[in-house]
Amino acid sequence: MSEDNREKHSVITGFIFNQQSGSWQFHTISRKLEMKRLNIIEAASVIGGVCETCTSSYETVVIGGVTSCKEVTTCTDKYGNNTTTMKDAADSTCLVPNR
Repeated sequence: MSEDNREKHSVITGFIFNQQSGSWQFHTISRKLEMKRLNIIEAASVIGGVCETCTSSYETVVIGGVTSCKEVTTCTDKYGNNTTTMKDAADSTCLVPNR
C-alpha cells in the first residue's frame, strides 16, 4: 500500500485512574486525521486562532453627572478589533494615594 492511500491516525496512549475500581488503566485513543486544503482567505481566518489580548484599569467615570469607579477592560482580537467593557469597582481602587 502506498503512503498516499493509507489512512492516517492520531494515537494517544496513557493511564487513566478509574475511581470505581480504584485502579489505573491503560487506554489508547485513536482518531482518524482528516486534512483539507485551504486557500489563502480560509487560512487567514484560522491562523492565530482566537487569541485575544486584554488590559484592565480602574478609572473614575462620570455618566449622567454621577461619578463612579469602574474596572475598564479593553480587549484586542487577532484582527485588531477592540472591545471595551466596564463593571463597577470599589471606590478605593480608583483613589490616587497621597504622595
